[in-house]
Amino acid sequence: MGSAPSEFQTEEGKEKLKEYQELTYLTKEEILKCFKAFKTVAGEPKENFENWIIDEEEFKNFDQFKYNPFIDRIFEIFSSNDGKMSFEHYLDMMSVFSDSCPTDLKAKYAFKIYDFKNCDYFDRDDINTFIERITEGKFSQDERSMIIDKIFEEADIDGNNQIKFEEFNHIANKYSQDFHKTFSIKI
Repeated sequence: MGSAPSEFQTEEGKEKLKEYQELTYLTKEEILKCFKAFKTVAGEPKENFENWIIDEEEFKNFDQFKYNPFIDRIFEIFSSNDGKMSFEHYLDMMSVFSDSCPTDLKAKYAFKIYDFKNCDYFDRDDINTFIERITEGKFSQDERSMIIDKIFEEADIDGNNQIKFEEFNHIANKYSQDFHKTFSIKI
């Protein structure tokens, strides 16, 4: 990939790069690619990486997320409470979407993204919203209802009309190869 950007060539920068490798599931090369992508969207880093931030509109400029039907939820889950995403938040997010991230951790974040009401479980409305987003509203309500019934038949283990994280995680692990592929982004 060539030499590292100047921000990572100082002793402090080299330490930061090493720290990012230790704290994420990303390789050095992937971190440098993330740096380049973030720099393209956010411009030059401010005094330090902690002050290098973007807002939701800027986030929508990342090629990997531009057409994702869950872009708003992804930003909400991985950004800070003030609606800003730092470079370090971005690295955390890309780490979760990396091929190296364990299925259980991917499932934890997928659950948060798809829990549209932030109530710690999926109900039929959440699944309906999910289906509407991934199909761009192309299914009728009857078709969505049939799909929702099948999902609850398999995933709602305790039969309470709610899919809690444990049940979602069980399904994610049951179909881990498919889930892992669909919840990954090439860096």
